[in-house]
Amino acid sequence: MKNSIITFLILFTTMQGAWNTPFIDTDETLELKYGMPKEDVLDVLGYPLYVEKGWPDGKSNEIIWIYEIRTTDVASNISTSGEVNVVKSSSSKKPNGVVHKLKLTFNNNKLNHWEPLVEDKVSGISMLPMPSLDVASVAVAAASSKKPWSIHPKISMVSESWEVYDYDGEEDGGGGVRFGVNIGKSMFGMNVGADISFGSGTGFMLFVDKKMFGFHWIASIGTDVYDEYYEAVGGFKIGVFKDISTFSVGLETMARSADHWNYDMGNAMFITLKYKLRG
Repeated sequence: MKNSIITFLILFTTMQGAWNTPFIDTDETLELKYGMPKEDVLDVLGYPLYVEKGWPDGKSNEIIWIYEIRTTDVASNISTSGEVNVVKSSSSKKPNGVVHKLKLTFNNNKLNHWEPLVEDKVSGISMLPMPSLDVASVAVAAASSKKPWSIHPKISMVSESWEVYDYDGEEDGGGGVRFGVNIGKSMFGMNVGADISFGSGTGFMLFVDKKMFGFHWIASIGTDVYDEYYEAVGGFKIGVFKDISTFSVGLETMARSADHWNYDMGNAMFITLKYKLRG
């Protein structure tokens, strides 16, 4: 029986002595007055939650204490009929949630001013994990914002066909492989630049590339020579391309004329593969 009583007393003492964070409420803060000595503040509010700053021997002689302010619930009156009369103050009080922290500043050991403490809320925010960034992608994105020049090396299979004077209605033809590059810059919602090619013929043309309906529609104007001996020259080329990953595949066509006794009008067809090296 004696052991049971001792155990009960220990449990009761433990329950009554539960740990708690020091706090103050409105009634206590209303007792603060400008110029109060530190000792009087301690008598009213008790010890602070923590000391943020304390330089009693410095030139400013500034000391900063931080208190935690909580709201308090008060016990309302209940009549014999069961009616609850809500009151604003009561002898029975119970601490509730934290409102904010109060910052008290002392100069020369006397209360100078008090105000709510502005805390850094960033540390309390649950941050989502940042996605890993590819350095190359970031560099490309930054470059894109400045509208850099695009560079597209290319290779083309060329097919040439001609009408021949000697043979009524008969056609002659040829072709080969072309290498080249398109260098352009984005402007006015289009890509504008130079089309340079060599190999089975040579060409230097200016192009306009407009993307619509998922395709690139390209028109080029300039000079493209297939055979210098026959002076087979074209000056206008049109084509359509489709992007496939880092490549662009397309078909282009160009009308030609020849200053030669045996050749009349001709046509060139280009099946082209571009590699989007940049842009």
